[in-house]
Amino acid sequence: MYCNNSDCSFVHRDKLAKHGVCIRVLGDLTLLPMDLQKLIAQAVMETRNYSECFLNVCFAYTSRHEISNAVQEVAWGVQEGLLEPRDVTESLLDQCLYTAKSPDPDLLIRTSGEVRLSDFLLWQTSYSCLVFQSVLWPEYTFWNLCEAILRYQFNYSSIQAHSPNRKPQVTGWREHTESQGVAPSREDKASA
Repeated sequence: MYCNNSDCSFVHRDKLAKHGVCIRVLGDLTLLPMDLQKLIAQAVMETRNYSECFLNVCFAYTSRHEISNAVQEVAWGVQEGLLEPRDVTESLLDQCLYTAKSPDPDLLIRTSGEVRLSDFLLWQTSYSCLVFQSVLWPEYTFWNLCEAILRYQFNYSSIQAHSPNRKPQVTGWREHTESQGVAPSREDKASA
């Protein structure tokens, strides 16, 4: 997307189509100017059927607003008789969040030395590995990313043990990497 003072246009359509990128914009878009709202709607609509990868953009986003909207949606359903109060569950609330169609993040990296989430994905990161690093984002390097991934790996078993109800993750990667000779197959592991 590109905007200047007088014009907004949706660029790189061909690259998004080539790579199958579905754009999702999460947040209170009513806070944005109408021309930007239209551009965002156009980008979301034009890419809605792509499924190779997903680009979630948090724009005018706060977790409090997201959770508040989800609760209002559920309350409306109960008020209209579409839901019974006993139908209200964590899972239902999760389905009403902006991120309902996305898996919860496994790893959240916070740069700048701040040790807080700043009202960002509070519900979704309840079972994520949180890594706080003092480097500023413009100076973030490959080695900073390696450190974050190592911290995630060290905490992986603990995270999995405490997160019984995680959303399903993308599957099929193991079979692909095994067929390419990148990862040991299940048979190789069994014979070892």
